[in-house]
Amino acid sequence: MFPDLNVNGGNVSGVQVFAAESLAVSGSSILFDASRMAVADNGLQLSLASQATLAMTDDGDGTPNFSLWQRNCTAMRAERMFGVVLADPVPIIEITSAW
Repeated sequence: MFPDLNVNGGNVSGVQVFAAESLAVSGSSILFDASRMAVADNGLQLSLASQATLAMTDDGDGTPNFSLWQRNCTAMRAERMFGVVLADPVPIIEITSAW
């Protein structure tokens, strides 16, 4: 039905479409005018640590550990926080499928 639309977004009748994974209801779509959105960007925050222990696995038990102090290493963390709000009241439409 929409040849220029795929799982990564695309174009429907000249309107740019973006794909997202964060909708609460499966099979739903939200339509809004993105030009009416305001973005607040707090910039990039960097922090360094030389006395920390890092869990080098993602299985939850935290082993093996990597001690920055014992190995004379420094780690850097980069964080970027931003938010999006409506600049003025605009209609937002949610479309949900019945199946």
